[in-house]
Amino acid sequence: MKKDSKETKNSEFLFGLFQLKYNHYLHRKKVLNNKSSNLLAFTGLILTFQGALGTFLIYLLKNFNSTFKLIIILLFILPLVLYSISVYYSIKSYKINEWVYFPSSSFLMKNHELKTDKSIVIEKSLNDFPDILEDNDEVLNEKVNSLIKSVNLLQFGLFLSVIYIFVLSILLASS
Repeated sequence: MKKDSKETKNSEFLFGLFQLKYNHYLHRKKVLNNKSSNLLAFTGLILTFQGALGTFLIYLLKNFNSTFKLIIILLFILPLVLYSISVYYSIKSYKINEWVYFPSSSFLMKNHELKTDKSIVIEKSLNDFPDILEDNDEVLNEKVNSLIKSVNLLQFGLFLSVIYIFVLSILLASS
């Protein structure tokens, strides 16, 4: 059953809008994956830097009371824990890949073999596109939420690291 020209044009227009939205989601997925990998590399670098600062602990802790030692150790360990959890969320964001690609190869081949009319293929696609876009939007939102958690943990860890470095500087200057 062939559709009339106006109906076909409307379907093609709607199909084009869905394609645009789908391509936007694909681009957003790529951007989020890049952010995840960059955040992972940056957090790993900061984690290494924080770990290197721990060598000063051995030198400094022998001269202080146990309460102060505990505070210094917490200022050293807590950022490491936060950075590690941040790395976890960056990796989680990067690994979220339940992406629905459309049109699938099987869908295209089936319609090609059946020599299905273009307007019918577009109409079939229009039925699937909303669900696919909704599923992919959920995947993107999950990636974003993991990245937000990762960034928040990184920020708090950096704040504690700055305090740790400040305390270390004062202690080294007074030694």
